[in-house]
Amino acid sequence: MNGVDTDVASLRRDFPGWVITRGDDGWSAARADDDLRLSVLAVTDVRAGTAEALRAALEVIAGTDAEILLRRLARALGKRGRRARWCGGSLAVRGPGGDEKVVTCSGGRFRWDGGWPVGSVTDVEETAALIDRAMWKARSR
Repeated sequence: MNGVDTDVASLRRDFPGWVITRGDDGWSAARADDDLRLSVLAVTDVRAGTAEALRAALEVIAGTDAEILLRRLARALGKRGRRARWCGGSLAVRGPGGDEKVVTCSGGRFRWDGGWPVGSVTDVEETAALIDRAMWKARSR
């Protein structure tokens, strides 16, 4: 595999949900689908001169996407009677006994603080249900 192929593969692995291409005029990324419907302001297409510049742009976009998705998750948890607070790029969810678990968002998944997947960002309500069950079960042990 040459350097360009390696860069494309690396970007595709690190930014699921984006179609990454390289042409004569540089690098580009486009959202593969609109399942997330993040907001009317969400970036859907990016162009850059180098793979490194495209990676930097996608990292910024991923951070913004994560914040939107974590705030949605907080609302879904709130509907279930769970308390969650925004905590600098992550969500602190308060369990039934007052203990807190941290949830992050990356790679198209909500994750526990240690990186273990919780649920998909495409189904926030189901992820809220999974978190609710996991935290309630942990409390009842």
